[in-house]
Amino acid sequence: MVLREAVVSTISHSTEDPEKVKMSMLELLPRDIRGKYAERFTLHVYKGFHGNEIKFIQIVIKGKDAMLLLENVFCNLARSSTGMLLDTLDERTDCSGNLYLRIGKQNAYKGRIELLEGDDIIRVVFKPRYHRGNFWVEFLSSQMTAWCKDWPPI
Repeated sequence: MVLREAVVSTISHSTEDPEKVKMSMLELLPRDIRGKYAERFTLHVYKGFHGNEIKFIQIVIKGKDAMLLLENVFCNLARSSTGMLLDTLDERTDCSGNLYLRIGKQNAYKGRIELLEGDDIIRVVFKPRYHRGNFWVEFLSSQMTAWCKDWPPI
C-alpha cells in the first residue's frame, strides 16, 4: 500500500447547502465506496468576520480506499487539468511527500474532476506511507498507465 491516507476537505459558506457540498466531495470517490463514507464526515462550524456561519467539512480515507480515491481522481481528471498537474507536480508536494490537489467544487458536484485555483475548491491531500526523491513522478509514471487506459493523455 503506497498511501497511508487521503484527506478530503472543503469549506461550506452560509449561502451553500452543506448536503450538496458533501455530495461534491463524495463524487470524487469511486461509486462502490461512496456509501461507506456518506456518514463519515466531520464538521466544524466557525463564525466569519461578519458573523456568517462557515462550515469546515472533512473526510479521512485510509489504506486501500485512499488508493481507490487516487485512481479515481487521476483516471477521471479532465484533460485540461492533466497537463497542469504534470507541469506543477513539484509545486503540489511538500517535504513529507504529501500531494496537494485543489479540485473545483461546482464541477465535482456535476461529476467532473478538474483542477482549479481559487476559493471554491475541494482540497485533497494524498499522504504516502513513505517517500523518496521524485516519488510522485515515479509513481505516476508507473501506476497510471496500469490504472487508466488513456494515460498519459495527449
